[in-house]
Amino acid sequence: ATVAEVLFGLQASEPAIEELQIMKAKLVPITDGTNALIVIVPKRQYRAWQKVHKKVVDELEKRLMHPTFVIAQRSIMKKPGSKRMHRPRGRTLRAVHEAVLNDIVFPDDIVAKRTRFAVGGAQLLKVYLAPKDKDVTKDRLPALKAVHKKLTGKDADFEFPTFYC
Repeated sequence: ATVAEVLFGLQASEPAIEELQIMKAKLVPITDGTNALIVIVPKRQYRAWQKVHKKVVDELEKRLMHPTFVIAQRSIMKKPGSKRMHRPRGRTLRAVHEAVLNDIVFPDDIVAKRTRFAVGGAQLLKVYLAPKDKDVTKDRLPALKAVHKKLTGKDADFEFPTFYC
């Protein structure tokens, strides 16, 4: 089954999916030989996708046997050449990477982020997720790491904090 076939089958039980579109879907290899599925949707429709996120992701994971992530299509604009040109804040590299991070961890919440700097200049982003859905999310942590690396090119560790009560 393909992503389109699964979504078409879901339209009977969830009529809100009928108006929603996907731009593309791609597989990202995870270290243990499995793949994660990234479904890229138009940015303007991302809020509507979040409303049906749980039902869609559960069905895609059940039918396709891959951890699934729904993210919005965002573009990064380069720095303007002249001072008269303006680049929106939402199109900067940093803003797009932050938004991608929030998209892939949805519906979980990020409670803290730390950037570790190694002696050689390497950076590692440590992302602490809210432990409320720890049982469900802990199996997805390697997939989160692989998808974040593929989309942003940055290393990240996803953990559940010990300091959160």
